[in-house]
Amino acid sequence: MFSVLSEATDACGLDGPSVAPVLRENIKAFCTIEQAKKSAVQGFMEEAKKPLIKAGFPSKNVSIRLRKKQAGIARDILKEAGRGKYDTIVVGRRGLTGVRKFFSGSVTNKVFQSSHDIAVLVVG
Repeated sequence: MFSVLSEATDACGLDGPSVAPVLRENIKAFCTIEQAKKSAVQGFMEEAKKPLIKAGFPSKNVSIRLRKKQAGIARDILKEAGRGKYDTIVVGRRGLTGVRKFFSGSVTNKVFQSSHDIAVLVVG
């Protein structure tokens, strides 16, 4: 199981005179929120792992990986899939509705359009 996190947490390491005063004043609260988001994703992934193990997947074969966004969420997913030799990518739909969402440049659409040697399963 793999999730790409936004790079917003990079701001947590910033300091010095070049940091805008408004950011300097609020960076602790911002970083607390970003850490809470990361913890929530980790917790979600732990919960999502349970039904897979219950369904018979060996727990040693169900790992969780979180990574900061590097090239872009869709590209990072595809890169991980290639590197990890995955058989299938499972992505969800959210945000826009129906067909409009699928064809509007979403991460799901980018993964679907750019995956060539791997199955993509879109769940709603």
